[in-house]
Amino acid sequence: MAFKFQSNVIYEQLSLFSKDIFTFTGKLPNYESNGLIQQIRTLAVNLLTDFAQGNVRTDRSDPSEALDRCIITVAKIAALVDLSCQLKYVDHPTHQKWVLICDEITKRLYEFHKTVK
Repeated sequence: MAFKFQSNVIYEQLSLFSKDIFTFTGKLPNYESNGLIQQIRTLAVNLLTDFAQGNVRTDRSDPSEALDRCIITVAKIAALVDLSCQLKYVDHPTHQKWVLICDEITKRLYEFHKTVK
């Protein structure tokens, strides 16, 4: 692999999470394509790019700061999943599933955060 972060288990999990976000948003109403769908997908992409940015060695890269941004991004995704449920775009079981997934991803990011300090 060209970059060390690509072999990191957390990166692999974030990549799968981001892919699943695209599948999730593909089930939202088409009229949300320029609104909610775009916002959630952008956050998923930012999650991957922030993690990558924090795990390359440059004078300006700060892994701890990048992980903080990743944690915040997952929280934003969870908030938009909440909104999707409130707007009745997703049912309650789907909402609960995504909240748990976001919680699990956040826990893994916090654990990884402890190792880079």
